[in-house]
Amino acid sequence: MALDVPEIFDDGIRHILYEADPEAIPDMRARNRRPNVEIVPRGLGAHDGPQRFHVTMNRYGSSLFQPNPDYRDYVGEVHPTDGPPYDSRMGDWCAVDRSIDIELRRLDTLVRDGLPSPDFLSLDVQGGELAVLEGAAGCLERSVLAVVSEVEFHRIYRDQPTFSEIAAFLDSRGFDFAGFTDLRDHISPRRASIGLRGRALQAWGDALFLRRLTHLPARDASSGALAATKLGFLAMAFGQVEFALAAIEHARALSPDPQAASFRYGRFMRDLWSAAGRMEARYLPDRPKPGSSRRPARNAYRRAMRALEERLVRWPEQRIRDVALARPQEAVLRALCYAMRRGNALFGGARMWRDTSVQCQGLTAFERVLHDYQMHDICRLVRHRRLTTIDELD
Repeated sequence: MALDVPEIFDDGIRHILYEADPEAIPDMRARNRRPNVEIVPRGLGAHDGPQRFHVTMNRYGSSLFQPNPDYRDYVGEVHPTDGPPYDSRMGDWCAVDRSIDIELRRLDTLVRDGLPSPDFLSLDVQGGELAVLEGAAGCLERSVLAVVSEVEFHRIYRDQPTFSEIAAFLDSRGFDFAGFTDLRDHISPRRASIGLRGRALQAWGDALFLRRLTHLPARDASSGALAATKLGFLAMAFGQVEFALAAIEHARALSPDPQAASFRYGRFMRDLWSAAGRMEARYLPDRPKPGSSRRPARNAYRRAMRALEERLVRWPEQRIRDVALARPQEAVLRALCYAMRRGNALFGGARMWRDTSVQCQGLTAFERVLHDYQMHDICRLVRHRRLTTIDELD
């Protein structure tokens, strides 16, 4: 699930998953056992009615679109978490095993028939994302506050829309592109030998879109405040801290006591706003200081070493900064080796709210709220931005 927040927020969140392939339903149920998850065996599209669905050899590549033969010989390098890397040929990955007829429904139709209109959409339908959005035009106008959509940068499937078309569609409906939550899987037109590989073509990723505060769906001040609070929570879940604070400010201007306070996510946003109000206001200068020049190279090392310490916390024998200035190359190499021994990628990894080793010392009131609500990844992000910025200013 794209909205993978800590379970303490489950009291105010209902996940509804849609699946077009009936044979995939049992596996989905096995992997989603939280009580607030519901699975609907329906395919979503732009129109109601039957459509041909192409089941590929790799089930994750199944689509309403036929594979594009122009990409048949492209190769992707796969790095699984539970095994060694391998090459995957697109013609094998997207090869159609069989085609079946399925019944599609517009999301607007399902909502009209009784399902709730969503606040958040997460789309991963192998090229059919724009069709789902077109079939959810009423939901986008009435309730949707944020969208995470898988987007392709190449037409892996015949006639599929790409990122630019999805972004333009959502922009016309009041959503801003906020960034990529994931950029993965590169492809190359040629399979090269090890030692002859560099950067490959970006194949696809996941894009986040947030509704503009000026385009919130609201019947009155109370519903507007509720929508802004929900939008703020969704933004915060993806690390869009400044946007989230703007949304809370907007909500409180409409109603000082929004309905969302009865749910954990509403209390979280209320506590964040309170903590933000207790923080000392300190801003970057509006313009460069006259006569300012680049910081010495030593400061670059200091920033790099602080970033390493954020991940590694401590070396077993010696802190990074003790040798960073005297022997910087050795410091970086030793830190990298230590990170690999720990089995944790230096600049990536699992969601940090699952990391029980989050360091609590020296947190601000704002960071403490994030930590207490188990949003440890966002806490680290805010803390890292604060400390590195202060380093640059001092």
